[in-house]
Amino acid sequence: GVWVGMVIGVACQTVVLVYFTRRTDWDEQ
Repeated sequence: GVWVGMVIGVACQTVVLVYFTRRTDWDEQ
């Protein structure tokens, strides 16, 4: 349904944001 799509979208966005944030932190160090 609509809720499943929204939840998956938010989860994917969160994973991508965390991934890029950690990757940037590692590059800076």
